[in-house]
Amino acid sequence: MCDEDSSCDRCLVFLVCLIISFGYFSYFFLLVFPLQYYGTLSGWCNLLFLHTVFGLLLVSYYRSVTTSAGYAPKDWIPPTATEEELAEAKKSENKYRKVYQINTIKYCHRCNAFKPPRTHHCRECKRCVLKMDHHCPWVNNCVGLKNHKIFFLFLFYAVVSLTWFLFHLTWRAVSILRNFTEDDLESITTYHIIEMVLFVFNYVVILPVTIAIFSLLVYQLTLLRQNLTSIETYTNKRLRMEARAQGKRNYMWHYDLGTMKNNFKEIFGKRVKDWFIPIPNTENDGINWRTINDGQLSSLGDVKSHKKHR
Repeated sequence: MCDEDSSCDRCLVFLVCLIISFGYFSYFFLLVFPLQYYGTLSGWCNLLFLHTVFGLLLVSYYRSVTTSAGYAPKDWIPPTATEEELAEAKKSENKYRKVYQINTIKYCHRCNAFKPPRTHHCRECKRCVLKMDHHCPWVNNCVGLKNHKIFFLFLFYAVVSLTWFLFHLTWRAVSILRNFTEDDLESITTYHIIEMVLFVFNYVVILPVTIAIFSLLVYQLTLLRQNLTSIETYTNKRLRMEARAQGKRNYMWHYDLGTMKNNFKEIFGKRVKDWFIPIPNTENDGINWRTINDGQLSSLGDVKSHKKHR
């Protein structure tokens, strides 16, 4: 959670909790009790699967809200920089000129500190965040180095649990409509009316939420494929256009490690057993980053121009 959180962001977190609670209540009211899941083996398997995924969803969301994104140390100084270069970086006229540059020394005039590679200042948190992806008001937190993996898992478990719920909800709705006759109109009770209202409300609320989260998950996966962050897409687009203008066809993002597998491990870590557990990936310090050039850890000062290797 950001040190400087707003009441609006806290309200959004509360709204997310309400939606999750509503979905869980609807699951029992519309599926578990009417279909008597407790009386069949398939029902128990359904309950076991959903509660496992739902539990991981709750933990992932809680950790996304409470885990710090990772802040840049204020006493960090680029190890290979000279005194002249450090003084030049502090000049205010260089504040915006270096936004789209990678291998340059960057200085934050708000924090009065040098920024490590891939670090950006968050206006909401009022801090420089290591490998900042974006500030997410729905978790009232920045998504960065230490909680990017957790945020990824939150999106994943949300999509799985919501899709599972909507699939079974639709299956029951279709079953009801197929077996519905005119005689049933005479036996409608208050329970049935509440049930119909919940069906409609779930599709009005849960379905759009599922589509939105799924879209965000797909977007994050496209970024992961190149080891990009949301903020870095602007720099990547600018550099790609410059490469094309110079006739370079084999452009590759500076931190792209060449394969989906390598880029995936950059966020989720090398230990397979930890991939689906909502815990931070502690294998990177947020200052030294591998590039496609050498596969080794390199800090600011690695000014190699790298090309795509086939």
